[in-house]
Amino acid sequence: MSNIELWKKFLENPIFHQGEEGEQDLEKQTEKFKRMVDSETQLYVIEIEKEIVGYFAFGKPYHQYEDYQIEFSLLYILKEYQGKGIGSSVFKFVEDKIEEMGIDKFYLCCNKYNYNAQKMYEKMGGKIIKIDEDDSEKDRVQIYYEYDLRKIKKSK
Repeated sequence: MSNIELWKKFLENPIFHQGEEGEQDLEKQTEKFKRMVDSETQLYVIEIEKEIVGYFAFGKPYHQYEDYQIEFSLLYILKEYQGKGIGSSVFKFVEDKIEEMGIDKFYLCCNKYNYNAQKMYEKMGGKIIKIDEDDSEKDRVQIYYEYDLRKIKKSK
């Protein structure tokens, strides 16, 4: 399935219209997806018993930071499925895929005010490498995490 077909599948599914703060502006989300997903980004849906419960992507950085080749992004899991190990499984999947690519570091960024996500990202071995200064638009303020697969593998 191409990224565009997968993206259209998101649009058809109610999960796409949800977000951290509930209902989202569909046009805004659509434009964000278009910018973030291209031929160098792998986009996945998370399915449990044939129901889409989340999505994520990784590939060429959307938020370019330093010389990183890979960014893990767009991780979203429906609230009722959070805390059940799905995020940890997704991280393991992404780590394995990135390692297969011969790359040992990647990064992700999330909203500075998304404290639940930050807890998970730190639990999964992420180290904070940058925090944006506050901005009048809180949705633009990011916190960046680095994942060094060599160090993560040693600590397990």
